[in-house]
Amino acid sequence: MWKAFQNAAKVCIPSADIVHGRFHLVQYLNNAVDITRRAENKKLIAQNDDRLKGTKYLWLKNSDNLTDKQEAIDFFNNQVKNIETIKNISLLKVAKTFKNHLQGLIDYTKHRVSNTMAECINMTIQQIKFKARGLNLLRLSV
Repeated sequence: MWKAFQNAAKVCIPSADIVHGRFHLVQYLNNAVDITRRAENKKLIAQNDDRLKGTKYLWLKNSDNLTDKQEAIDFFNNQVKNIETIKNISLLKVAKTFKNHLQGLIDYTKHRVSNTMAECINMTIQQIKFKARGLNLLRLSV
């Protein structure tokens, strides 16, 4: 969903669809749910109510309540309406991000591919660069 990646992809492969995979969606949603859970837990603890204590992973767990037959746009619009109804700031922010990338989300349902391997390779390169920081290769060859 990074704008620089999208721009580079459009320049290099103008006819390609930009696809946003499930990983990023789940990451955004899990973060918003966790922020909400923590805020609600804090309010409840202030009232001596610990019913949310120890429930973090129940909230972040994958729920299998969606079927493949659901239309992506209708589902998305229904969820946005629900989020707008409850006026949850964290979820509204995620919904706005998803709205801005809706075509990429729909393209994922069409293609069922992602750039997971490219991200994995990039992460490995970044780790190597981090570990090599300060290492002067010219001195090693002398």
